[in-house]
Amino acid sequence: MIKKIDIFGISIIFLVLILILLNSNQIKISNDSINYIQNSLLINSQKYDLNLVIENTTFYPILYPLIISNFFSKQETIEIFNCLNQIQNCSYYLEDLLIFQFFLFFISAILIFLIAEKIFRQRIISYLGTFFFLINSFYISRISFISSEIISIFFLLLSFYFLISYSSEKKFYQLMIFTIFSSILFFSKPIFLVINLLFFIFLFFFKIFSKKEFFVSIILIFIFFFASEKLKKYYYQIDNYDYELTVIEQRTAYGFIKYNELVPLFFSFIPKIGNEIVSTFFKDSSERVIPQFNSRNYFYNNRDNLNKKKENNLTNKEILIKNLKNLDKQVILTPIFLFRGIFMQAGKSDFYDLKKDSLYKNFFIYFNYVFFTFSKIYLLYLSLKAFIKVSKRNNDANTIFLFYIFVVFFTHSILTHNLPRYTSILFGIGAVFLIQKIYKSIKKNLN
Repeated sequence: MIKKIDIFGISIIFLVLILILLNSNQIKISNDSINYIQNSLLINSQKYDLNLVIENTTFYPILYPLIISNFFSKQETIEIFNCLNQIQNCSYYLEDLLIFQFFLFFISAILIFLIAEKIFRQRIISYLGTFFFLINSFYISRISFISSEIISIFFLLLSFYFLISYSSEKKFYQLMIFTIFSSILFFSKPIFLVINLLFFIFLFFFKIFSKKEFFVSIILIFIFFFASEKLKKYYYQIDNYDYELTVIEQRTAYGFIKYNELVPLFFSFIPKIGNEIVSTFFKDSSERVIPQFNSRNYFYNNRDNLNKKKENNLTNKEILIKNLKNLDKQVILTPIFLFRGIFMQAGKSDFYDLKKDSLYKNFFIYFNYVFFTFSKIYLLYLSLKAFIKVSKRNNDANTIFLFYIFVVFFTHSILTHNLPRYTSILFGIGAVFLIQKIYKSIKKNLN
């Protein structure tokens, strides 16, 4: 028998989905989007035996371009290629992709519901968690964006479901399924290679995983890694290429920062008011720290120190090795970038269908800023507690799962310049845990 709460919950979720669909009817394209489309053209060039010459292409992870390539035919491939060469908006070729991403987002919402059910076994938390997942403005904006976030969210939540199952039931096959789905993320977000390796190494070291679990998982991880690289070389028709380390390069460039600029850099990462604080109290550093000056941030000011490829013919790997001398600063920078990454990226500029200064839009956006920033902070707090538990060889229910989130947070903080969107895939999970905490507190006070 269907409960009243089920009917109410399903109705609310359906209504929210309709509103999302109405707001996501315009495909949005950025510079990254163009690169994804160009990569998909390279794939179709081989598939359809076309000789499309695409110059100055950045080779992106293979999964999303491979998906895009299936949404247009041989003739459409040629038309899109010509369209891009004429610097035109070619988004009308990708309308089916929008529908696909909306469907994938819907499945992700179901996964959030199932994950919440598995963790808390409270139907009200599952519905509320799903509702807040659906109204996340960043997610909504990405449904109609040509970017890999939606596909990444889907595979992450799918892997989370099995990791949570393993965390409570400790069945070997659950851990293997988690390893497979989380490893598929290499095809979209290569940093998950490092995340997965660190996760298994740490838990093996703390004797949480058995030798069998550890070695089988490590083998699976490397199989998927080599498969992703093989597919990339095959579809892009490149034999030798320098790995795309743009994000790590950017992080490495910050190693040239002066010690007296670390504090203003920290303040510059505060949304809305950060740059004003730096301009007012750190005038000497403002030109190097604030992005508004010449539309460049600290990375670009130090890019010449880092990237000498043209004159020295250095590879990315050699550049990174060359700059290990700044390792002390990289250690100091880690908590600063952790701080940068906790904030919500609200997707404000992507809500084209709403009036510029409407009350609804402003309330919706600022609510997202506050709620999902706090959900991320709370999730970070829980993940730190999980790290402490794991270090003491405690692996009770949900600890292993939360420890994985700890590794996600800190890998991004250590290796990247950690833009808020890098860990945006955690918003949904963070919301579930925060809602449960709020609900528990309210219920306790009422009783």
